[in-house]
Amino acid sequence: MSDERIDSIRLPAQCDLSCWFCSGPLSATATQPLPQLPKPGDSATTLRVIGCDPMRRADLTTWVARAKAAGYSRVCVETNGVRLAATGAAAALTRAGLDEVVVTIYSDDATVHDRVCGRSGAHGRLMQGLAEARAAGLDISLRIVFLSAEKQDAAALLRSANTHAGGVNTVELSLPRAVPPGSEAQDFLCEDLAQLRGRLLAAVQQTQAIGAELRFAPESGIPLCALPEAAREKAVVQRRAPGMKLSAPCQTCGAAAQCGGLPAWYLDRHGDDALVPLAASVAQATPPRTDAHPAFHKNAVAKRPGRFRLVLINLSEATWGYGPGACEYLRAAVLSQPELAERVDVDILFLVGLSDKAAADAIQAAQPDLVGLSAYSWNLAQCGAVSRLLKARKLAAPIVWGGVSFAFLNQDASWFSWWDAVDAIAHGSGEHTLVDLTRTLLRQNVPRRIPRGMPGLFTVHDGQVEHGPPALVPSLDDFPSPYLEGTVYRVARPTIEMARGCIFSCAFCSDAKQSREGRMQLRGSDRLASEIAAVVAWPESQWIDAGASTANVTDAAFARTCEAIRRGDPNGKLRYGFQLYPSLARDSQREALRGVPVGALHFGVQSLSPDTFAPMKRGTRLQHIERALKTFSGAGPLELSMILGLPGETLESFQNSFDRVLSFDAARVVVNRLLVLPGTQLHLHRAVHGLGVDAQRYYRVTHTSSMSAADLRRAQDYVIERTLALPSLDDAGEARVRWVGFDVQQSFAAPPEYAGRMQ
Repeated sequence: MSDERIDSIRLPAQCDLSCWFCSGPLSATATQPLPQLPKPGDSATTLRVIGCDPMRRADLTTWVARAKAAGYSRVCVETNGVRLAATGAAAALTRAGLDEVVVTIYSDDATVHDRVCGRSGAHGRLMQGLAEARAAGLDISLRIVFLSAEKQDAAALLRSANTHAGGVNTVELSLPRAVPPGSEAQDFLCEDLAQLRGRLLAAVQQTQAIGAELRFAPESGIPLCALPEAAREKAVVQRRAPGMKLSAPCQTCGAAAQCGGLPAWYLDRHGDDALVPLAASVAQATPPRTDAHPAFHKNAVAKRPGRFRLVLINLSEATWGYGPGACEYLRAAVLSQPELAERVDVDILFLVGLSDKAAADAIQAAQPDLVGLSAYSWNLAQCGAVSRLLKARKLAAPIVWGGVSFAFLNQDASWFSWWDAVDAIAHGSGEHTLVDLTRTLLRQNVPRRIPRGMPGLFTVHDGQVEHGPPALVPSLDDFPSPYLEGTVYRVARPTIEMARGCIFSCAFCSDAKQSREGRMQLRGSDRLASEIAAVVAWPESQWIDAGASTANVTDAAFARTCEAIRRGDPNGKLRYGFQLYPSLARDSQREALRGVPVGALHFGVQSLSPDTFAPMKRGTRLQHIERALKTFSGAGPLELSMILGLPGETLESFQNSFDRVLSFDAARVVVNRLLVLPGTQLHLHRAVHGLGVDAQRYYRVTHTSSMSAADLRRAQDYVIERTLALPSLDDAGEARVRWVGFDVQQSFAAPPEYAGRMQ
């Protein structure tokens, strides 16, 4: 911990918000005289200006300049971000000598944040304020006040805020200091310490992933035993803030003198046993691993002598929030076999936002006997880099990749450049393939080798790609359920697989029937209802995306899914998202949704240009959109998606299509830069369609036979300029227009950059 002391001073000021958890004097006015400026001590080099919102004071810039003149090397100001968003405000403070702003954020869900703050639009203004502060050269510190898991995903919040700010310097974690009695705020309070630990661990590791420093104020309200060991040093305090308490059992803890304790309301809510002595809680407060890799991995299986160790890997960007879904299904399949469950340990490493080296370190530390990687277009390059590092380190375990990207590898393997680092590629549904492979390797002596011709596997021999017969594909309900058997990771927004495959042949989609073994399989209603009920029971769960590329493929299938949701979630705890085919919209489907809490209804438009219909093997007409929006009006948020860069599209036809889609005021719009995904027909026939592909950026299209690179950029600019000219860029906390994969975005799922012009 740094020896630096931070002086704090409160400037009287009013506030634009009425936050539930604010402990500041709401009656203060901006006309009250300024307090006397303290003189910096021998070790106090930073002055922190606090108050409801000091930025409401017109004399703040003068006061900051005085603080610098008095000898403080750094001055930081706490603000709610509303005034910070004003054009020029941040720049003026920077000129006066301000170094840092500290902003409090409650949720990545704008509705939740605005509700806590008591002002609609507060979240949007805060995001704009972060961008303004960064543009002015200010350091940014985020204070995350922990709410319930139902209302807040702290790790997702960090990722979102870091993206909007263009980088966060410091992260402060805290609990609410006080709670208004008898108010709605009671429903937002966080859970007991046992559940809170996992969320704190995720936030600490996400702080590391974005490269920010972790910081705790004395009044943070987070006790040492709640934190992973690596974060405790940062949380050591020299004094206990007023209102912070320790439980009776904590008086025996050797760290009691340095611990900040908990707010009084927390002990009242969860009882005197909410805290336990540090020595008794270390096993719960730290991840159960002996290695020190920074991966978020709560439930690692320890290496046991004599047992085969299967390690499944999901390499993800920090923006990925759905959990390691495919790995969970594969793990359940292996452990469902009694003879394997007795001899095999299955571990999942969900490696989020790590460097290639850090990911390789984590995998190597797991001591695997077999490594399986879920490979998608957005992580293929990193899978290759990490696998090459492992091979260079002489890892003895075979490395196998799997995923929808390899649907057509038997027809075209020219794009795949990682055979030097991969022992085999699984194609098709991988559950039985992995079970058979594990059984085969268990029969071998060390070192183990993957034999030729195994069902469901591609291998290379003498420079030629060979593939075994297709793997067994039983009924979808015959595959074991990770949700019923128990997942390794519980995330706020899991995807439950309602169907696998599709009856349609959309050339851009990796779920098309040509890419999914020529079939579509549906889950049974009883199985779906049971899985949904299991996820509803998770404290972390907030939303389920119905895992089907076309949820309304038939009226009966859609009705079955909706009925399963009502049975599995009778109290409507979660929200549900659906992908719908516009031309299939029916009144009966709207009726089927009755009683389902809809998070989003997503309609794939893709393009309105007839020249694109044949290449992408589908076509949506205006009357389809009009009917779909009319049919589902009022059922929930509606969203129309387009694809920029389809074969046959021109700059002019795209602009016309975008303008027409934008004219539907009832729906949000998403524009996706075409990804020519391996495993799709567009990728297989990319030369025929004249598609250029950037393999280093998620296989994003670079040009087509009808649009040059310059045309694609002009089309992007057109979307952005038209969006910024809208009367309102956001609607009820949701962006009116979003875009994915544009040049202005640094990562796949980064939010659109509105360049500080949100109103």
